[in-house]
Amino acid sequence: MSEEKVPSRFDSKKVGIFVAILAAVILAAGSIGHFSGVGFFSYRLFLYGQGDLYLLNMSKEPLFVEIPGHERVEVPAENAQVVEFVGGEIEAKVFNADSKLLDTHKLDARNSHAFIKLTQESCLAVVELDPFYQGQKKQDILFKALLNEDTRVWIPNSKNVVWPRKPFPARLSSEDGPGLWVELVGCPLLEDPTFLDAYLAVRLEERIAKAMGRKDESQGKKSE
Repeated sequence: MSEEKVPSRFDSKKVGIFVAILAAVILAAGSIGHFSGVGFFSYRLFLYGQGDLYLLNMSKEPLFVEIPGHERVEVPAENAQVVEFVGGEIEAKVFNADSKLLDTHKLDARNSHAFIKLTQESCLAVVELDPFYQGQKKQDILFKALLNEDTRVWIPNSKNVVWPRKPFPARLSSEDGPGLWVELVGCPLLEDPTFLDAYLAVRLEERIAKAMGRKDESQGKKSE
């Protein structure tokens, strides 16, 4: 009858060390995602996706914004900055040049871009773009949202967003949600929808024509 081999204390010790090292490696790998703002093992990236966070600063002074996974970013005076972020519930902290905390904004974005207006100055109109990219020449302006002075955070639930002062794309991706154009407008225009409609219709036609390489009809007639 053969005797069973009993593992020695030395073998058990080696197994214990190996398990401890493996656990440390796994924990370290998960921590990389945690400290970069995407959560342990990047779970937030898989659950909520990522998008662009458009930061608008219409004040006379530069502002600085801090979000998880990013160093503090400067948003110049009367300008904007776009930073990539991982979705889910996040907190954006706004500081002045002296590192004084001015404001804190909370947002919850899932597979979408996001918008934060850092100060109350300025208003914006959001126009639906899909009808204008479907080959139909004449379309009525359809407003998705009107963002007044008090609206500081807005989630478009889309990644097909043309931000203020950004060029229009030649085409829209059907996988990224509805096409939207966000444009700065004078706040009084929000109270005059007829004039706002006419104003944006002209600008929209010109910018889409430029994006698609078409010449404006009036320009074509002048050149003849």
